[in-house]
Order: sequence, then structure tokens, then C-alpha cells
Amino acid sequence: MYFILKWLTLLRILVFAEGKVGFIKEAGLSTVFPPPVHPSPSGLPTGHLRPLGYQRSPDGRVQDVEDMPHPEQFYQKFVKDRRPVVLRNALKETPAIEKWDEDDKYLMQKYGHLEIHVTEKKQQFKLVTMKMTMKKFLRDYKYDNYYLTNTLPYEMMNEIELVKCLRCGTYRKYLIEPEIWMSSGGTASLLHYHGDHNMHCLLSGRKDFILIDPAYKNIFNVQEKSTHAGSGFSDLDMDMINMFQNNGIANTPWTWAKLSPGDCIYVPAGYLHQVRSYGRSISSTILWSPTPGVATSNCDQLKPGPVMLSDANFIWSYSQGVRVSLQCNMQALCQNILLYVIACYNLCLMLVWGGPRFRWELRCILGQKSRLIQPALSYGDVDMERLYSLSHVGSDPGPGVRL
Repeated sequence: MYFILKWLTLLRILVFAEGKVGFIKEAGLSTVFPPPVHPSPSGLPTGHLRPLGYQRSPDGRVQDVEDMPHPEQFYQKFVKDRRPVVLRNALKETPAIEKWDEDDKYLMQKYGHLEIHVTEKKQQFKLVTMKMTMKKFLRDYKYDNYYLTNTLPYEMMNEIELVKCLRCGTYRKYLIEPEIWMSSGGTASLLHYHGDHNMHCLLSGRKDFILIDPAYKNIFNVQEKSTHAGSGFSDLDMDMINMFQNNGIANTPWTWAKLSPGDCIYVPAGYLHQVRSYGRSISSTILWSPTPGVATSNCDQLKPGPVMLSDANFIWSYSQGVRVSLQCNMQALCQNILLYVIACYNLCLMLVWGGPRFRWELRCILGQKSRLIQPALSYGDVDMERLYSLSHVGSDPGPGVRL
């Protein structure tokens, strides 16, 4: 009887325990980057069946900036010509760096109830996305191949600062979405690009970046996610580059960057990049829409003190397990209301008098309305400049319809 009770007790512990049984994954913080490049002694192409970066030495390091540039200077030196740059210590005093510490107790207590979307990596190109609570993710991610890639929940926005050079002018006007990334390390992204500008800021751990000019997309067989998506990725296995099939990579220049907590990197829209994380890694990214110029006249009038992400007007956030819109463009809203009114008026005429003329007008109006509304409802895969052109022909490019 004693042994039966003992085994029942053990079984109960295993079933109902809050902790995860297993071994914590290797952090890999000592990994050398950029990797050393050595010719193969067997005569095989250099870097054959090795990760991206082993095929040739980098052409240099992404430029570092120690002092935060003024928004106008940031545009003229980097954004205008789409040049990546690392902003050292840009978020060194943001509350999340101190509060979201290694043991995850604070995150568990304050945000454990939040529903989030988590990705589990099964094998190369096979990813499984699932919804779970933050509490479950924090219990399991150090043991399993779980990593968090989610629009930043609104509840967490008040603990991360908005980078100073994005706090005013055109930048702040065209903020799209904040995102959160979290893993136990050992992750590597595909080589990919975004249709929007990206400010990637590290809060914990270490991240390494490989950056490649978009002129070399064809070398990596980069495909757009979908028609007019404005973003895409390479279908090559970045952990095992086949140099017999992809020998052009040996002549492709690349630059690199290494982030520590508090550092941010600006990745221009369209720029190819791969990201690798080591150790318990948390980062936040800010996406904003490309524009042909920036207005910074109000930047010198900013009050001193931090501006948190919760103070900014993003289009998208995440609440109660659902991606939600935080902003509504009133001009676009009025346009759509007017279209609805005209459509209803024509519908009444058609019902009263009928005739092909009214049916033709109704089809035209509803067709125009769908051009304005449909892209906004599927924003995740739509380039903002193209979306803008549908509803603001002849105006300055910008986010366009925001519903």
C-alpha cells in the first residue's frame, strides 16, 4: 500500500506541477560572430552545407552611433538612402530591461493571464502557430522549441520606451505596429525583408544580424509572401547552404551587427536580413511606413522625459488574444461613409425604378469601395505605400486607409 501511495503522489506531482520537467536548452552566448571562414581542405566550395555567413567574410560592420541622432539627421543620414544603423544604448533605461528579468517571475505575475500566439519550430520551413497564455509559454519556452512572435499586447506597452528619434514629426504620425519577440535562444530566422521600416530593440540576451542589400534578392531566390504583400523571404535553408546550387552567395557582400540589451538597429524597408538569438532573448520592434520625406518641425518642442509605446498612436496592437486597431484615419473613414451613403442611395433608386443604368452605377461604386476597404482588412500582407496609392492618388505617400 505504501508503494502505491508513493507512486500516486509522484504521478500527481507530474500531472499538476507548475514547472516543466526536462533540460533547459543551451544558451550559446559564447558563439563566435561573424563566423571564421576557412577554405575547405577537401576541395568543396567554401561554406558548403554551413550556415549563412560561412561562405565569405563580411564586408564590414553596420555603422554604430553612440549618441541618439536628431530625427532630421536620422532621416538624412540613414532613412533617406535606406542605410542600416545601430543605435547603441537607445533604450538602456527602459523599464522592461530591469523588470523583465531572467527568472520571469515579474512577467508571470503581471502578464501571465494574457493570451498570445506562439510559434513552435518542428523542422525547417515547418512552423506551427498556437494560442496559449503567457503563463504557459513562460513555463515551457526554455525546454521546448517555442518562441513568441506577437504584436505587442497593449497591456505591456507602458514598460517599453519609444526610441527618441521616432517620437515626433512624420515618424510618429506613421507608426504602424509594435511587436514582441521572445525565446530561450538558439533561433535563426529565414533571410527575409519587410515592406516597412523596422527598429529592432533588444531588451534581454544577444542577437546577431546579417544584412544584405536588396539588389541581391535573386541570388537567394527571395519570393514575395503574396501578390503586393511588400515583404518576402528566401526559401533556402540558411543553416545548410548548398554552394553547388547557390554559388553566387560566395560573391555576395554582407554586413553584420551584434546587439546587447538596450541597443537598437534600424533595418530599412526592403533590406534583406537574418536574425540569430542567443540565450534568453526578448526584443521589441517598431514598424513605421516609408515616406518620401519627413517633417520634424515639432521635434524641438517635445517635453523632456520618456515616451512609452502606450503613449504613441499605433495602427495595430493586441488585446485579449486578438490583433486590434488602435487608430482610425478620419479622412478615410469619412470617405467610406460617403461611399456607403451613395451606394444606399443608388440601391434605393434601383429598387424604385430599376434599369441597367442604376445597376451599373451601383457596381462601380461598390467596386471602388472594395478597393478602399479590402486592403485595410488584410493589412498584414499589404505594403503601406501601395495601399495608400489606392485611396490618396496625387497626395504624399503614407499609410492610407486605417480602419
